[in-house]
Amino acid sequence: MKQEANAWVNVDAEGAGGPIMKMKSITPTATREYEKMIHHLTYGAMLEAGIKPYDVPLFKGTIFYIPGQNDEWPTSIRDGDLDNLEKALYDGMNKVVFCDDKLIVAEIHAKVCSERPGVEMLIRPALKCDVDNMRKSIGFL
Repeated sequence: MKQEANAWVNVDAEGAGGPIMKMKSITPTATREYEKMIHHLTYGAMLEAGIKPYDVPLFKGTIFYIPGQNDEWPTSIRDGDLDNLEKALYDGMNKVVFCDDKLIVAEIHAKVCSERPGVEMLIRPALKCDVDNMRKSIGFL
């Protein structure tokens, strides 16, 4: 099997059927502390900028810089899953940067290795062209 091959998946939500399950999870202490730090940092930034929490559809772009060499991909078990990193950001910013995370209607994110760990993030009101731009960059158009 070729590793370089692209896998295109299109799921028809109506055809998926089946019950919607809800699960409850327990947030580890380290994750809760990270969420608190994100909350305090974003609260200070929003306050300083004089911006109230957004209450409109939003676009979010995020790059996570994971400790490592620039020419490597962060795939170690210690590097964290991209979706979990995103979830911690959402939980830390909820009610501070946006009224509810359901307002994020378009996003793009990545994690890369860097000698200088951190996070870069852009949150702004969504534009109709955001999805078209994403589709073009992925190769759907």
